[in-house]
Amino acid sequence: MKKLLLFCLTIMFGLATYAQIGINTTKPDATLHIEGNLIVTNTGGETLAGEPITATKVLGLDENGNIIALTLDTNIYIEDNIIKSYTSKERVGSIPVFPAGEQHNVSLIIFPGGTNGGKSVIRMSNGGTGAYISITGFDVGEFGGPAAADGFSVWLYASDNDLKLRNEDIGSSPENRIAAPGGEDVDVNENGMIRIMYDATIQRWVVMTQDSDDDDD
Repeated sequence: MKKLLLFCLTIMFGLATYAQIGINTTKPDATLHIEGNLIVTNTGGETLAGEPITATKVLGLDENGNIIALTLDTNIYIEDNIIKSYTSKERVGSIPVFPAGEQHNVSLIIFPGGTNGGKSVIRMSNGGTGAYISITGFDVGEFGGPAAADGFSVWLYASDNDLKLRNEDIGSSPENRIAAPGGEDVDVNENGMIRIMYDATIQRWVVMTQDSDDDDD
């Protein structure tokens, strides 16, 4: 009898240890499964013993209500239970070194999922030869076409050479061309930067802003 009682207690302990609890459901799909609303009234940042609680994760829900820990992007962090962002930090990418001569339909690889996806600054280099990097257009086909590229913007950084953006140059496909201010080519001196954006309405890259004192024309 004692052995049977011990066996039953062992089984019951095992069930209690590994059982799933369902609230408003008889078929729980998790350790704790709640069918209905959840109200939390104590969010003061302390345990019942008065010890401070410091958050290190942000939680989210999938379409089935499962709670998951979210991964924060590199420019977002949690400090003193406040979600903050690095507003002054740019994400910098680069593309292969340019050869000499004009470059047509250049791929910046900034489309979602690309090597430079999410990067706000792209280094433009020809290996420090001192010659211009001369560009007639940037490929929007890698985005999926003009409509998908609409609104994408990026800073171009002439890291070790001068940069020239050609206005409406036929070297690039029409939808990849640059509509420069005043219809003039744009020059960016070494270590200068220029920001461009794609406008699907006119199907051209346009200049948003440029470092001062960069025009040599």
